[in-house]
Amino acid sequence: MQRGFLLERAGSLTATSALYAALTYFGGLSMAAEFALPTLCLSLVHPGLGPAGLLAIYAYNLIERGGVNLIKAILFLLPAGLSLRYWVQSTLWTIAIITAPVSLLNAVILALLVATIQNCTAGSAATLLATYAICVSLELYMLLPAGVVGSMGLVVSMGGYADALARSSEIAGDWIFTNLLGPPSVIAQAVVYAASGTAASKLKETTGKAWMASLASTFMLLISFLVFSKKFNIYPTIHVLATPLICIITSLLFKFKFTNSKVINGTREPALSREFEYVANAWRALSENLRRGERIILVFGPSGCGKTHLVSSICKAQGLTLSINEPGGKVVLLERAEQLRSAKPICELLTHGVRSVILECRDPARIAEHLKELKVLRAVYVPPPDTDARLMILRKKLENVLPGYLVELAASLTEMYSVRALLELARCIRELSINGVEPQEAVMEALNLVKPDIQPSELASIEKFIVNFEGIITGFANPLQR
Repeated sequence: MQRGFLLERAGSLTATSALYAALTYFGGLSMAAEFALPTLCLSLVHPGLGPAGLLAIYAYNLIERGGVNLIKAILFLLPAGLSLRYWVQSTLWTIAIITAPVSLLNAVILALLVATIQNCTAGSAATLLATYAICVSLELYMLLPAGVVGSMGLVVSMGGYADALARSSEIAGDWIFTNLLGPPSVIAQAVVYAASGTAASKLKETTGKAWMASLASTFMLLISFLVFSKKFNIYPTIHVLATPLICIITSLLFKFKFTNSKVINGTREPALSREFEYVANAWRALSENLRRGERIILVFGPSGCGKTHLVSSICKAQGLTLSINEPGGKVVLLERAEQLRSAKPICELLTHGVRSVILECRDPARIAEHLKELKVLRAVYVPPPDTDARLMILRKKLENVLPGYLVELAASLTEMYSVRALLELARCIRELSINGVEPQEAVMEALNLVKPDIQPSELASIEKFIVNFEGIITGFANPLQR
């Protein structure tokens, strides 16, 4: 966990330094040397503070320049705010904009932005890509002669910065008239960019396939660019092809690096041991939601099925500090959330700088009103073990104790058993066998001693909640299939 903390801070410091160099070289950032180092070091306090500080200072520089830079300054404040959660994406966003005149470099940075933006929430992804289109349009407006249409960074825009002595309001008004309301239809292009950002986020969430999410987004961006290029007889350069290729390659590299593995205490281990593969969907869903920075996540399922263990394991894998029922870590787990009488304790936790609050409960219907009040949109269902999962667990725990057919018999007779009950059953069988009880008798006697701990009414309540929940429930293929 400490290693993950240090790596995150080191990565943020490196990215912030690269952002400072890019803003200084390409964007003309004016910043006193005595303020540069402290701003960079903010990344050591929180990984998003460094980029946020640089973008805020750059926005102030833009305001001083006047003209359409006033609009750009407002737009640059959006990723500055998002930096606290998505500092990688906001850094790439900024570099993609200021390097737009450098075709190949811009294609590479834009591809990296699209490849990583799928890890944002849908709203944040849409905001970043839509504002990218608008900012590049503003760059083109100031670079091209008045009335000339050109393209840059997969955006088509019309120039109009002919009178450098014009007032800021006149320049901004002319940009709006020629580009937002005029033939380049920057509004339409921004809508396409926003849709591509949303598509990347949603596809990654529903399919878990990074390359598919990136392919859909780059396809939408390329189609939009080619349509507007043809409209104005603009011939795209070969660099345009670099965006989809690099985007897909990057996504595949992310997939090979992170799929089904985690880092704990400096070693890479399988994310889930074989007997717990049945919760692999819940693992992926919760891991993705935490990585994306969801503020409140509901994790529910029958008691004894591994909800707390799942949360703890994922936090360790991602290097996130976890605290139980009180502030102290980046993630706070509220156990037995169904006992909460109001949403106030959850709101108070969010004001203490907590990144995510996880509500763990066995009867989510009891806090349905709190979920609506807090506008919780993500829920992860941790199901009871199905037949195959029960067989794997019992085989693992009763290896060299029972013959295979008796393990299968035990698995078939434990339909309403939680993982905790199965482990207790296996312990009981093992002790009886050590004491000389015949294998089959040991199984039957243990079943009499260890009763099923999942009630049909409990599953029925969960099924009703799933049907009525207004957000997105993930973590399973067939939620109540046993």
